[in-house]
Amino acid sequence: MPSWIVLRPLCLLAALLLSGCGNIPTPQERTDNATRLAMQHGWQPFSIVAGRFELAGFSSQSLAFGEPLRVYIEGDGLAWISRNRPSPDPTPVTPTGLKLALADPASNTLYLGRPCQYLANTKCNSAYWLNKRFAPQVVESYNLALDRLKQTYNAASLALVGYSGGGAIAALLTAQRQDVDLLITVA
Repeated sequence: MPSWIVLRPLCLLAALLLSGCGNIPTPQERTDNATRLAMQHGWQPFSIVAGRFELAGFSSQSLAFGEPLRVYIEGDGLAWISRNRPSPDPTPVTPTGLKLALADPASNTLYLGRPCQYLANTKCNSAYWLNKRFAPQVVESYNLALDRLKQTYNAASLALVGYSGGGAIAALLTAQRQDVDLLITVA
């Protein structure tokens, strides 16, 4: 059998796989997709400036005051475009943490993205979605955001749910805080 007959299907498969690499939605398209998804469930976008970072998120319109707050933390998102090329924006292509939050039947639920996700025109340093994604400044930003959210909703306690790298953030937060009643990490 001629070698070109064997190699032809492999070349076609390689071409198909490589053609998918150029189809990464823009950061704005990724943000619009997450916003559309959240709003379809009656959730609204918000952002909170906390320390060094502004964290974008979505919350249910039916958050009750004085009840425990369940906070979902997104994963690393689109940190890398390829094995050797960092992404210029970490906003996730598929917002899995958001999808988990939207599927949660608990009524007092909200979602926080990671630093630099869902935010246009920020001066984010890519180190904070690459090698410094669990840095003390990142954890401190979440601590400040959680304090503010607790105060806003008069919540006595928190449940933290972290997806992928967000699970590491949730665990680091739980180790530092006295008000976390439940920690869930999702791989």
